Order: sequence, then structure tokens, then C-alpha cells
Amino acid sequence: MSYIKDDLYNTTLPTLIIKERKRYKEYPQIGFGNEASVHKYNEQIAFKTFDFIRDKEKLARKFEKIELLGQLYDEAACFPIGLIGYEDKKKEGYYCELVKPLKNYKDFDYLKFLKDRKQLLEYIIQADEAIQRFHKMGLILGDIKND
Repeated sequence: MSYIKDDLYNTTLPTLIIKERKRYKEYPQIGFGNEASVHKYNEQIAFKTFDFIRDKEKLARKFEKIELLGQLYDEAACFPIGLIGYEDKKKEGYYCELVKPLKNYKDFDYLKFLKDRKQLLEYIIQADEAIQRFHKMGLILGDIKND
């Protein structure tokens, strides 16, 4: 089922246009999920395109949420910076800062191998402090993943 996507410029956020046919060639995929594909744009930016959402209302709600999250900033979060689209100038997703994981500990699963308990506790405290800041912003985190 196909539907008309919203105009890329119907936003308060900055916009970025890429060539759809170059998405996998020039922008390597670095992640994916049930709804989206995540790509590395450059050394500072990643983008997420909602390739797998076909429900127009669900997609519209996603972009409403992105508009609100794009107004926030926290050093421990990758909030949206702006919207991304292809040559047709329709909304496809958003872009944010590229996460650069620690060399030996790319996500929380790897922390179980950390021998230094003091360092492990510091990471846990940093995560807890970040989540508490998010809660003060009015955010409820419902989809926390290891990375």
C-alpha cells in the first residue's frame, strides 16, 4: 500500500536531502530494527529512515514526536537534529549525532566483561543520571536497548 508522505519542509527543524539510490553505497548501514534503517552519513552524523512503517497515522505520530525531541539536548542522548528526505523532498526520517562507542565496550552487554568494578559503577551511575535528567524533561523511556 502506498500513500502520500508529508513534505520535508513542513518542519521547524533543519532538513537534509540525500540521493535514495546512494543510501547504501555512500552511507553504510550501521543498524536496523522493526521500523527503520540507520546509516552513517559522515564522521559526526547518522540518519534513520523509516523504511518499514506503512501505517500513515503511525508515521505521522513518529514525525510529531521527532519535532518535539528535536527541541531537546542532552550530552548523553542522540536527540534528532533535523529531518532527512530523498530527491522527492518527502519526509523519510531524521538525523542525529553519530554515536561513537567505547573501543572495548560498545554497549551495556559488554560491561559484564569489565574487571574494574569501580569503572563499571561509574558507567552505571552515568546512565542513571542521564535517565533521571530525561525524566525531568518529561520523557519516559520505553524502548531501552543495550547500546
